[in-house]
Amino acid sequence: MTGKSLRIAYVTPELATELSGWSGLVRHIRDALTAEGHLIHDIDNLKPAVPLSTRMRGWWARFVLRQPYGYDRDVDLARSLARCAERKLRDLDVDCIVSPQTYSLTMMDSRIPTAAWGDATFHALMHLYPGGLAISASSVRQGHYIERRAIQRACFLAYASNWAAQDAISYYGADPAKVEVIPFGANCREVFATAEMAAANWDRKGAKPFRVLFVGKEWERKGGPLVLETLRELRRRGVDAELWVVGSNPFAGHPPEGVRCFGLLNKSDPGQLAQWEECYRQCHVFFMPTTAEAFGVVFAEAAAFGLASISRRVGGVPDAVAEGRSGYLFAPDAGPGVYCDLLEKLAGNLSLAKDMGLSAYDYHRKVLNWQSAGQRFSAGLIARLGAVR
Repeated sequence: MTGKSLRIAYVTPELATELSGWSGLVRHIRDALTAEGHLIHDIDNLKPAVPLSTRMRGWWARFVLRQPYGYDRDVDLARSLARCAERKLRDLDVDCIVSPQTYSLTMMDSRIPTAAWGDATFHALMHLYPGGLAISASSVRQGHYIERRAIQRACFLAYASNWAAQDAISYYGADPAKVEVIPFGANCREVFATAEMAAANWDRKGAKPFRVLFVGKEWERKGGPLVLETLRELRRRGVDAELWVVGSNPFAGHPPEGVRCFGLLNKSDPGQLAQWEECYRQCHVFFMPTTAEAFGVVFAEAAAFGLASISRRVGGVPDAVAEGRSGYLFAPDAGPGVYCDLLEKLAGNLSLAKDMGLSAYDYHRKVLNWQSAGQRFSAGLIARLGAVR
């Protein structure tokens, strides 16, 4: 704990205690602040009225311009959301307002200092994710206005990656003195209390088949086709390998040979949570060559289970996967051959796979955990609050 307790208004449109919000990050950020001894007032489950102006802009974009409309980047809807939050804040005595991401803070009139902890800026997301540039010009203009306003207003901005933090500074003009890189932790319970326990789990896996784990709802964007192509080449080379797929089932009927599909597993269900954990326990390496990722909490979860990660060097992934320490990163245009070479090497030298997996576990224990993240955010917030008073 950082030693000083704050009264924090935690503002989020979702239910603050639900694990489904933003891949569980809404809840885990809140819990990290609570663990630091702060008193949290949930300003959540906000149900703003959708203004007529917002509806009209959306209608024009969709039916006249034939373009998607970014309702979550609409200025008038953001203003309506702010009024909902301010009504709940009216009778509270708090030191600051904290929100995951910046959108909720944009149009608030309160003079209470604000802070945000997110994974990307609007500009960075728009240029990274497929279809980001396809939204209407009005959405783009409003999105930039909303992001810049929130950034200028905040006294403290934490981002999960250098990629996001640098965009806030270079594109939106954020003051570097109020920006900090604080990677997210793993959104799961502490599986192994010690490195010895993680090593013991490795010794129980066995060498064959060499099990490769993929976790993701969006099969295409997360690099699923490349993973499957790599597995097929690996098996053609004579490696006894299996691919375990969690989060999606992209195959009509039975999955291809060597592939096991577990579908979407709900961590709120004890039985499905146990199955999810067992997939991580049984596999030898985590492979998700995503084409677009603001951070990737799944990489932190893999590290928590003692698995090295293999991915592409895109977006915020380099802060979720420490190259050479918790995994391996390749260029965005790398083909299946380079991934296959690495997996063949790891399958043929299980001690190397184990050593890198335990190194990833060490990285989780030191960096990619919510205790460390919460301490850093709390210290940074207290320091910035002191500077503005």
